[in-house]
Amino acid sequence: MPTRYVLIGNSAAALEALRGIRKHDREGDITVINREEGPAYSRVALPYYVAGEMTLNDLLIRQRPDYGSLGATLVEKENVKAIDPAGKRVELASGKKIEFDKLLIGTGSETIKPPIQGLDQVPHHYLWTLDDAIGMKKAAEKAQTAVVIGGGFIGMLAAEALRKLKIKLTIVEMAPILLPQLLDEGAGKLFLQAVRDEGVTVRTGALVSALAKKGDAIEVTLKDGATFTVDMAVVATGVKPHVQCVSNGAVVVNKGI
Repeated sequence: MPTRYVLIGNSAAALEALRGIRKHDREGDITVINREEGPAYSRVALPYYVAGEMTLNDLLIRQRPDYGSLGATLVEKENVKAIDPAGKRVELASGKKIEFDKLLIGTGSETIKPPIQGLDQVPHHYLWTLDDAIGMKKAAEKAQTAVVIGGGFIGMLAAEALRKLKIKLTIVEMAPILLPQLLDEGAGKLFLQAVRDEGVTVRTGALVSALAKKGDAIEVTLKDGATFTVDMAVVATGVKPHVQCVSNGAVVVNKGI
């Protein structure tokens, strides 16, 4: 009987596993479970789509026929609800159960939602998934001003995409420099000045405490009481491991698996 492989995830880990399995097992039954819709795409290229420099098709690193050519079934828009290691099956949110002999958990990460008052009451955008990028691009087409909450790697990619669209930007970062996880103090200060030289307002050592609707705009309130209004808000306050599928205790979880 062919070995049944289930790969949870549709990005780098799952794609490499799919390729590797087929090098050693041409007959096994492979199912790839993707919580998004469509074949795999390049996450690092999403800002170029927002900026209008790439099309949706340009982002794809696989096409649907690629899965079929490797004898794999791509299950789309499905979240794994639970994993049963003893019974060797995964249960999807839709109720469907898929049995496996070998299982890979390659679920990657998801965005962190910061505790900002009013965040759920105003339109806001992340830049982590293809749907995020599509939504951000649509909003940017109507915006003249924007706030980027977070000056880390993803925040700066989002900011650069919006800057290319001639949107007037304010970046709010809690650290004293931008890219604090990548740059030391000296390099961080140089980069901060370079960003300001491009006409971007940067508020370092600052926190957004609240967001609120103000007509068609969004009012941003900082922890120090300062306020300003923008047309759109981008949240880039980090990511965390996506571990919901093992929340039933299937494997040991700390910050990640």
